[in-house]
Amino acid sequence: MAREPCACGAEAKYRCPACQTPSCSLPCVKKHKAERQCSGQRDDSAFCDIRSFDDRVLLRDYQLLEGISRTIDASERGREQLVAKQGARGGTDGLSPARRELLRQAQWRGVGLELLPHGMQRQRENTSRYDHRRKRLAWRVEFHFAQVAIRHACAQVSEGCTLLTLLRSLLEPDFVDLEPVVSSEALDGAPSSSEPPARLFPATSNAAQRKSDGRRALLQHKLRRYTRVGAAGLMVFLRAEGRCANDPRFYLLTLHESLSTLLAGKRVIEFPTLHVATPDEAHSYPLLEAAPSASNQ
Repeated sequence: MAREPCACGAEAKYRCPACQTPSCSLPCVKKHKAERQCSGQRDDSAFCDIRSFDDRVLLRDYQLLEGISRTIDASERGREQLVAKQGARGGTDGLSPARRELLRQAQWRGVGLELLPHGMQRQRENTSRYDHRRKRLAWRVEFHFAQVAIRHACAQVSEGCTLLTLLRSLLEPDFVDLEPVVSSEALDGAPSSSEPPARLFPATSNAAQRKSDGRRALLQHKLRRYTRVGAAGLMVFLRAEGRCANDPRFYLLTLHESLSTLLAGKRVIEFPTLHVATPDEAHSYPLLEAAPSASNQ
């Protein structure tokens, strides 16, 4: 029986597994794939009439089932390796010892801290940690100034620091304050630290200090709208997590209270994000207490 010739006229040596087109060489194979938009891969799940069923089709179906079995087995092994890798980072929960201690200390203080899976952006940005030597939490605090579309993050802020101190450090050029040491009274029985208080903005070399002062001055210039109001006249809100995206609600925070007091009883995802507002834009942050109850609906 004569073979069907290739499209170029030469004797065909190959046949496409997908469309059964004969070809004689690699250029002809590529040409027919481009012209017919052919993948060149056999459709292992194509329907076959019982009258055409033979050993070749039986072998094809068997190979298909074998391939599915190998894929399932490989995925199960991959999952076991992933779980083992996460366990090596700190146990079956996938947390490192430092993050597990951060979670434990936050829960002990009444903060509903939720840590995201490894690799997510907010997890990568989180610099919060528990200081074992001083027995206190240092939070990453992110400020959102909506009027000027600026987000500013403080990498590690002592839990005993007040919001007013933080705002003054951001808005007032000559403000210098000592970071408060968390005492046993502030944390309801937590051990106090005998270490001397550290500066909120640690001293560095002259060149680094000038660079830091320049960045701080630029930030204060961008926030001049808030500076005119004054730190004590601003309002700070914390979003209530777990609500519908189209119905956000916020907590109004007291400026003179510490972070540990303000975050107690609230849900925090990785680290707190605080929204700073002037009194005339406070209406953009509906309070959680103002949400209508089910009995009033």
